[in-house]
Amino acid sequence: MKVSTVIRGIVTLIILIGYTPVTGDDGVGLELPVQLIGFPVIILAVRLSNFVKKLSYALNPRTYVSRSRRGTENGPDDYDIDEVENRLVKELGPQVCIFERVCTYHALAGIRNHHIGWNDLVRKFRSAPEGKKQYYMLSVFMGDIMGSPNLCHQLAKRGRGCG
Repeated sequence: MKVSTVIRGIVTLIILIGYTPVTGDDGVGLELPVQLIGFPVIILAVRLSNFVKKLSYALNPRTYVSRSRRGTENGPDDYDIDEVENRLVKELGPQVCIFERVCTYHALAGIRNHHIGWNDLVRKFRSAPEGKKQYYMLSVFMGDIMGSPNLCHQLAKRGRGCG
């Protein structure tokens, strides 16, 4: 709405300048201050450049990649194994375990930017042992979100492997 108002104003000014009769020898019929035309053009240019920046950001596929994969925080193998294990035990209890193969598979798939096949995931979730289904999903999400096969291996090595 505002951009169309600015454009209408500019067009009106151009029409006024084009149709003003020339009077006298100096050739100046109507003098317009530079600011009258310059400021709307500058405002329009700034808004257009902001729009282009936002559009390019929205269309860039790296925009939608999680921060851990972009490398802005930790690298995939910079996690403190003790801290991760203590947090898992604190949140889920001492019986918490990780399916190492599942975790590693999803960590490697996440690094290669493969997407989770939901049909396959649900089928494997249903075939997981009773009482361990929540740990199957934990393994999937840890692998996908953390993106560190080394973390999965280290947790299993510490006795947190489901089997």
